[in-house]
Amino acid sequence: MGNFYLLYQYQEQRYKININQEVFETKSKSMEPINQLEQPESITVEIDKSVWSYIRKKYPIDLIEKYAKDKLIVKMDISDDDAFNLSFIYRSKIRTISPDNLKNLIITELLMLNETYLRQSINN
Repeated sequence: MGNFYLLYQYQEQRYKININQEVFETKSKSMEPINQLEQPESITVEIDKSVWSYIRKKYPIDLIEKYAKDKLIVKMDISDDDAFNLSFIYRSKIRTISPDNLKNLIITELLMLNETYLRQSINN
C-alpha cells in the first residue's frame, strides 16, 4: 500500500507524518516523535511556464535553461517528498529528469495508480 504524508513547517523546520501509520487519540495529549524531513537536494525538472511563477517563489532555483517557448529546464533545491508531491499536483506541468531514484519512484507510483484504474480494482 502506498504511503501518504502530511508535510508541514514549524519554527523553520520541515516535518512529515505518515498518515497511514498514525493513530490519533483525542483522549491522550502525548504524541509520538515526528520525522523531520530530509534535507533538500538538487533535482532537475522540466517545467511549464504556467506554473513557473509559483515554483520560483517557493523553492531555491540554481539553474534555468529555456529550451522552448513555454518550457524550462530547472535545477532546484527541494526535498524528495516535496518533489514527489509537486509531480502529482502539477502532473502535466512538471516532469522530473533527475535524480534517477526520484524519477523511478514517481514512475512506480504512476504505474500502480494506472493499474488500479485500468483494472478497476484495488490490489493488496
